[in-house]
Amino acid sequence: MLLPSLIRNRVLGTLVVIAAAAALGMAFVTLAPNRLVQGTGFGLNDLVHGRRGVIVVPMLLLCIAIFMRPTRRTNLMVALAGSFLLVAFVWLAGDEAARLSAVAPKLSRVSLGGAFWVLLVVTRLAVVDALQRAGLGAMWRVVAGTAVVALVVGLVAWGELDQLSLLKEYANRQEVFHTALLRHLQIVGATLVPTLLIGVPLGWALFRSERFAPAAFAILNMIQTVPSIALFGLLIAPLALLVALWIHTQRVPRAHVMPPKGIAVAFTVMLIVLSLAKPAVSQSPAAPQSVPGSLAFDWVYLPVYPLIYRWSPATVWGLVGGATLLMLLAPWLPPKRRRRDEPFQFVIQPAGITIDVREAETLLDAGLRQGVALPFECRSGGCGACKATLIGGDVDFGAYQKRVLNDEERAGGKVLLCCATPLSDLEVECETPEQGATVDSRARPQGD
Repeated sequence: MLLPSLIRNRVLGTLVVIAAAAALGMAFVTLAPNRLVQGTGFGLNDLVHGRRGVIVVPMLLLCIAIFMRPTRRTNLMVALAGSFLLVAFVWLAGDEAARLSAVAPKLSRVSLGGAFWVLLVVTRLAVVDALQRAGLGAMWRVVAGTAVVALVVGLVAWGELDQLSLLKEYANRQEVFHTALLRHLQIVGATLVPTLLIGVPLGWALFRSERFAPAAFAILNMIQTVPSIALFGLLIAPLALLVALWIHTQRVPRAHVMPPKGIAVAFTVMLIVLSLAKPAVSQSPAAPQSVPGSLAFDWVYLPVYPLIYRWSPATVWGLVGGATLLMLLAPWLPPKRRRRDEPFQFVIQPAGITIDVREAETLLDAGLRQGVALPFECRSGGCGACKATLIGGDVDFGAYQKRVLNDEERAGGKVLLCCATPLSDLEVECETPEQGATVDSRARPQGD
């Protein structure tokens, strides 16, 4: 309990703990033979030696500042130490990349590891927190940030980071990068410049003369709704189709949403044949004697890529094949069924009619199947026309709308015949026509 009482800056302490965990448990840089193979990681402790040991000084200052009284001078010290570390981390990565590239094969790549990015973010947060605690204004914070960025840009300009894979890719594809950047600036300029030319004078005019504000805001509100209306117009057709499908499945009791087995099997076979005849590929054919210049993302196989470096090929193929087979067989897997030889007995009072109820069959379907004219309308738990009173036995109430059968009614023994399925022999009281009344054949469940 002594150590927590000595901590004066809990935010900095938390950030230092995160930074230490990243430095000890993650790679600061990685060396790979080429861009396709996973590289070997080098931690921060492997890099700090010789002249690089100067980086330890600001680290120690940050650790000591955790236990110092957070005065303005202490916070300024933390900000300066953190700013030095931000530049030092970038320089250290570039220096190590130059050292490794000098002894590694020509195609090898030195990339920034996870520890580099975590340390960069954590140190940046420590600097921002220290500047805020020191009470510096926005201008001084901008100056501090600009100074750090300027030093990093200087390292890039002096060629200190040229051996990093990121800079190598830029050097190899400068024309493509510059073309994409110019295109991006053109798109941003085409939208931002007219907006500023119209918005700034309009805002100034409304600020100077408030009497025009109501009319101007009404027009602007109308204009800003045009893109939303256009987007909604594109979505009307698919949304209407989804609503129609939902209404259809709600009106039909236990609607079958899976296609018949004949259609499903034929369609699956057709897709398999089509995939074998004309497969969808994202890469060029494999050529072991050459290295491809660029690789496109394959979003289908992207989640599997990390497993390739952790597990054996047999394990990965077994997992992918098993998951694919499971998805193919899922629609046809038999549902979990109760082991019961005899159907449940369903007694309807006051008519005294006894009918058999099959497994997973609703009480309404059982009655209609056997010619008992039970009351109903929607057959999906949405109207309440088939509401009855449970006298004895247990049921599974099924899915229904709460407004039709509230909790008080359910606790009082009310059930909906179109949704309830029996869990035991049961007795129910409901209004029925005279015994022997017939049921329209169109109301009977299909297949009976």
